Order: sequence, then structure tokens, then C-alpha cells
Amino acid sequence: TTLTQCDSGFNPDGITLFNLNEAIPALTNNAANLSVSYFYNGNQITSNYINVTTPQVINALITNITTGCSSTSMITLEVNLVNPTVTIPSLCDEEASEDGFASFDLNNTDLVLTPTQNVRFYETLDDALLEQNQIINISNYTNNTAYNAVIYFRIEEANSCNGIGTLNLVVNRLPHILKTQDQEYLVCDNLPLKYISINAQLLEGAPNDYTYEWFKENVALNLNTYSIQVNKPGIYTVVVTNIHGCSKAREIVVSNSNQAIIEDIVVEDLASQKNTITVILQPSSLGDYVYTLDFEDGFYQTSPIFENVSPGFHTVYIKDLNGCGTAQKQIAIVGAPKYFTPNGDGFNDKWKIEGISQYFSPSTVTLIYDRYGRLVRKVFALDDGWDGTLNGNDLPADDYWYVISLQDGRTVRGHFSLKR
Repeated sequence: TTLTQCDSGFNPDGITLFNLNEAIPALTNNAANLSVSYFYNGNQITSNYINVTTPQVINALITNITTGCSSTSMITLEVNLVNPTVTIPSLCDEEASEDGFASFDLNNTDLVLTPTQNVRFYETLDDALLEQNQIINISNYTNNTAYNAVIYFRIEEANSCNGIGTLNLVVNRLPHILKTQDQEYLVCDNLPLKYISINAQLLEGAPNDYTYEWFKENVALNLNTYSIQVNKPGIYTVVVTNIHGCSKAREIVVSNSNQAIIEDIVVEDLASQKNTITVILQPSSLGDYVYTLDFEDGFYQTSPIFENVSPGFHTVYIKDLNGCGTAQKQIAIVGAPKYFTPNGDGFNDKWKIEGISQYFSPSTVTLIYDRYGRLVRKVFALDDGWDGTLNGNDLPADDYWYVISLQDGRTVRGHFSLKR
């Protein structure tokens, strides 16, 4: 009988590994009471045998284990020197694991077989030569070495080996990008001409090594650059693809911010003696705000409440930390001086309600009384104040009382001192 095996090397030399037991069916006609052993040059050899020449003839001793009778037969060992080249499309790594392992369908090779040929796959060359440990699930085979594995195929025809070769299983890496959002991205809805830049955030390679597709809420933007400029909030997605056709997507959430929209500024002043300002913003104010008084470039605080504010006119500034601008509004703290000194030195010569002007409570009226309840002066908002006289005569240093009727309907009472 003849055994034909494929060359075991990829520099064919005609030397390979035979499984001599493959000759048993032909030698014994599958008789259960016959055993076979093998000899070359009178020396017994094992069933897994590497030939020394090609072709080579060895002897088989066939023994009847019942009677002890034996006979000999020749086995011719021939070597097929054909080593076919076969390829299979590479796969992209799986994003869920990114470990270099993927599921291959070994039916997708470019191997072309004749109707009388078949192919089997093995993980080692010895397995392919000895036809053992065949890969069974060839339509769903996972490579056993990450990213680049080598397996072997064996082509058979009429129980003879027509060729053994390697099959490279390549798993290509996905683009290495930052999937998680690295920072907060904000646009200003009050500044439509102000754009921000978002990008694919590559962690490896150069931008020109990849292609890009941008989407907003799954609608294609027809943009294909590494970074884009946006001025609208939403969920942006960039699909990054490498030269192997492997892709990974990055999602970027762009939120809205805006300049503060002031709903009200609550002032607690002369009536409560608190001199407190509380800023209230409209719910449509979406930014991250800080607050200051009087100096736009001054110290900002996170609280919208200002306490112990001096009487008079002030400007409240509300700055958006996201760069969407600074809102401002002028307010007044109404206050009454505790004393005045009408001595002509230019300091505190007149007593006047603070925080009143033609723009703030211009219809406010103040009535001033002496300790006996006599009205000594009626002061209007736009007056210069009281100079401490009645009918042109200086009134004595003493305590005086006031009743202020504010434009908003409040009435405030108190007293102050005239000092000379």
C-alpha cells in the first residue's frame, strides 16, 4: 500500500512526518484479530515516523493475534511537495473586549478546491501531519493568539495529502481614542457667532492616519475632519476609522450656557436696616454664575446675596464662568445718615436720604420734625437736602425725626442728630 504525506516544511525537502497507522485498513481489511508493526532495514519503528528518503519503502509485519501466524507487506511512503498559499480576510477587534481575539469563519478563505478535495484545519503543524485534534467549528473559530495567530490547513484527496499550508488570522486593532468625555463642552445661546472646537481625541497616531465622520443626533453633518467647530448644543458623534477599516465612535455632549437673565433684585434697606441685596435669576439662565458689586473686574463671589451694603447706588455684575458674558444692573440702597454737621466745611453739611435720584424712587418725600413734633422741613427726592435751618435760621444741635414716604409705598420712620 502507499501513504502520501505532505512536506512538513516550507522549504520542501521531501522529509516529513507519517502516521503509519493510516495504512492499517488497507493492510488488514479492518480485521479485528490482526495487529501491525513496522520495520525499516530490519529495525522496528514507531507509527509516527519521519521518512529518510522519498519515496521510501518500509515493511509491515501483520500478526494474527489468535493463531500467532504472521505475514509481511510493503508500505511505500511518498511526499507531496506542494505547499499552497491561502489567505482569509482580517477582522477588526471587538470593541467590548479589545483583546485581540475575534471569531473567524474559516469558510471565507480564498482556497479553491476541486470536487474531489476537502480541507481540514489544525492549530499545529504536527496535528495537521498526523490528522489529529482537527478544528471542528470552522464557521466560528476564535484565534488562540491575540492579534496575529497561525493555524494550518490540510488538503486531502482520496485519502492522500495534497498540500499543507499556514493560514494567518489577523485581528486589527481599533482606533485608540478617548471614549469618555474629558471635559464639559458648552456653547452660548446668546452668542451665536461664538464657536467651540470638539475633536476625536486621538490617543495614538497622527490625525491624518484616520478618516472621520461626524453626526449630530445621528444625522450626518457631512464633515470629515479631526476637529469641528460647533455653536449649538446637542449630542455629537465622531466615527474614527483606521487604514484597516476598523472604526470606533466617540460621543461628545455639548451643553448650553448663556448670559445671566435677571428676574429680580430684592433689596432690603432702610425699612429693615439689613442693607441686603439678593439677586434672582430667571430659570432660563443656564450658566455657572458668580457675582460682584460695583467693579466688573473686582472680586466675585458664588453667592447671589450681598450683606451690609452701604447706602447709595450700586451696580450688580453677574458673570458666566463659561464665557457667555456678564449681565449688570444698577440698584439703590436707601439709607438715612445718622447725623450731619452743617458747619460749612464741605463735609456732611446737608442731611439727605441716600439712594434716591431721578431714576430711583424720584417721587419719594421726606418730612423732618424736631423733638416737639414741629415740621421743620419737607424734602423731595431731587432736593439738595436739609441744611439745618428753618426760615433761614439755624436750628439747634439736637435729635430730629423723619418720616420717609417711598415711591414703592413703604413708610420709614427714624431719627438722626444735627451736630454743630
